[in-house]
Amino acid sequence: MGLQPGDPIDPNELPPAPSGATPAAPDGPAGSGWGARRWWLVGGAVAVVAAVVVVLVVALGGGTPRGERSAQAAAHRFLAAVDRHDGASAAAVSCSTFAGQARAIAHSESQGFRFTLGSVRLWSSSDAAVPLTQTLTFPGGTTQRSTRTLELQATSGHWLVCGWGS
Repeated sequence: MGLQPGDPIDPNELPPAPSGATPAAPDGPAGSGWGARRWWLVGGAVAVVAAVVVVLVVALGGGTPRGERSAQAAAHRFLAAVDRHDGASAAAVSCSTFAGQARAIAHSESQGFRFTLGSVRLWSSSDAAVPLTQTLTFPGGTTQRSTRTLELQATSGHWLVCGWGS
C-alpha cells in the first residue's frame, strides 16, 4: 500500500543513508556549491575591472573637454556668467589656476557694470586676448569707463579664460 500524503512518518522506518556519501549541492547560481562560488568570483572580477576603468577615465580626463571652440565664445560665456553672478559657470570656462579668481569676479565685479567685448587678438595658436570695456553708470547719468583684457589659452582645441588684466 505505501505512504499516502498526510500519513505520519516514523523515523525508525526510514532506510539508512549511504555511508560516506553526502548529497551533492546543486550546480549553478542558485546553489551553494562551486557553481555559486564561480558566479560570485566572475561577478567580483567584472566589478573590479569596471571600477578600474571608471578611475582611469576620470584620472585621465576622458570626459567632455572644458572651454569653448573659439576664444570669442569663451570670452562671451565667461562674461555671461559674470553678468549672472554665476561663479561656477565662470570657473567652468576658466583655466584651473584662474578658476578661484573667476568665481570671485563673478560674485563681485559685475554689480552695476556693463561689459562690451572687443575683437579677439590672437598672439599664437594657443594664446589670445580680448579687450573689454567696463562701464559703470551712476544715478544722474554720468558714466565711468575702464578697459580690461581677458587673457585666453587654448588646450586641445578648447579655449579657456586664464586671466583678467587691467
